Amino acid sequence: MGSEAALLPETCFGGIDLATEEKTAANPVIEINVMRLIKIFIRKWWLFVLFSFLLAGAGYAWATMNYVPAYTASASFVVDPRVTATDNTTSKVTNTDLTAAEKLATTYQYVLKGKDMLIEVKDELKLDSSIEQLQKNVKISTEPESFILRLSVTWGNPDTAYQICNSLVTSKIPEMLEEINYPSIRVYDSPTRPNHPNTYNRKNAWAGVGFLLGLILAALLIAVLEMSRDTAKKFSDLQRKCDVNVLGSVPAVIKTKSGNKNKKRGLLVTDFNAGFSFVENIKSIRTKVETFSEKHQYKRLLVTSSLENEGKSTMAVNLAITLTQNGKSVLLIDADLRKPSVHKLLEFRSNKEEGLTAILEGSATWQDSIRYIAENGIVVLPSGKIPNNSSELLASEKMGDLLDELEQEFDYIVIDTAPTCIVTDATILTNYTDAVIFVVKQDFARFSEINQALSDLSEQRAKVIGCIFNIADEQGGPYGYGRKYYRSYYRSSER
Repeated sequence: MGSEAALLPETCFGGIDLATEEKTAANPVIEINVMRLIKIFIRKWWLFVLFSFLLAGAGYAWATMNYVPAYTASASFVVDPRVTATDNTTSKVTNTDLTAAEKLATTYQYVLKGKDMLIEVKDELKLDSSIEQLQKNVKISTEPESFILRLSVTWGNPDTAYQICNSLVTSKIPEMLEEINYPSIRVYDSPTRPNHPNTYNRKNAWAGVGFLLGLILAALLIAVLEMSRDTAKKFSDLQRKCDVNVLGSVPAVIKTKSGNKNKKRGLLVTDFNAGFSFVENIKSIRTKVETFSEKHQYKRLLVTSSLENEGKSTMAVNLAITLTQNGKSVLLIDADLRKPSVHKLLEFRSNKEEGLTAILEGSATWQDSIRYIAENGIVVLPSGKIPNNSSELLASEKMGDLLDELEQEFDYIVIDTAPTCIVTDATILTNYTDAVIFVVKQDFARFSEINQALSDLSEQRAKVIGCIFNIADEQGGPYGYGRKYYRSYYRSSER
């Protein structure tokens, strides 16, 4: 019948071109799915709020603590190019005078900021500041093509700024003019005390900068963490990083339950709105599983995953349905005694007095517990009530005896069980089953968790037929298992 490799064609799995995938795998690049990243941004909105408000507050606080108000007192002068004679008459202005005055206007910038003059101001006002600080805070500027000088003194105290400016205007400059006969300086605008700082507190602006920076940092953090997550983002990732065959992929299609648009359940191949691609991919996986099982005489098929909410129960139900559609008699067993979901997927009520738990406890028989689901054409053995010792019940001889008996009645037994990474139920059941089908949800479980689960199964000498790559809805369904739930439930069952 050919080798096992013949059962899994190299050209295509579930509609995916492996030749292209292998080329991509050989030259790995960082790929960014923009739409998926936007969905993650929306889902992580609280991170944007946290970062933006934290950095906005930090910017506001920094600006408040580092704000130093500055007050500027100013005065203006006109350089008079006319020479005052000894008889108190004023000579006429010549072009030479204008040119000389223009040059002297520039010279006054240095004279008024000279150390000798500023030392006198410092001593007069008894300032604690240095001469260098005075020179830095005293500014002299000229108006272009004019004889106007502007004197400005900037200081942290408005009174000090006014006192320095006033000292220069009223005493120091007149003293200087007594020594210079040509040209003279006339005060144009007298100095006044500044009432308001000339620099406003930019704390609101810094808060805005911090807010925007927080949004950017949050986006970068989410994007970097998302790209660095070691998960199966593509079909070829499973082939490169897991030593396991890949049976195929299932596209993302979610069916909304009638009567409640907010609740979702996994899509079944018998649903009216199941698309062609979804149905055909499931049937393609069914064909590979069936061919492999017939070759090796496998009848008991265990379906599991590494983590919760990866779609294993939906895959188990769809596999059972499609095997039945192919003319096989199939029993679907819900052996997830922690949090069963098969009855919810198939939409029937599970009787707590019957089911797998009651059978293993000896209070019911399988003949009384099985249910025929006419709509889907399959026979189901529900889990029944949730016990406190599920691992012990599944490991009991009664479980092996039950499967031996059921094997005589059905062509295939498909068993849905709990995820492998957190509880031991799946690895326990491998002692009573022939093969394992492993479900991996796209970009969900880390490869360390996937490989750990496969390693746990391998240690029990379980025969893993292959993986199903479930390109499932990112939000998952309402029947998922929380990691905290499993840990807390497992601890409570041990007690």
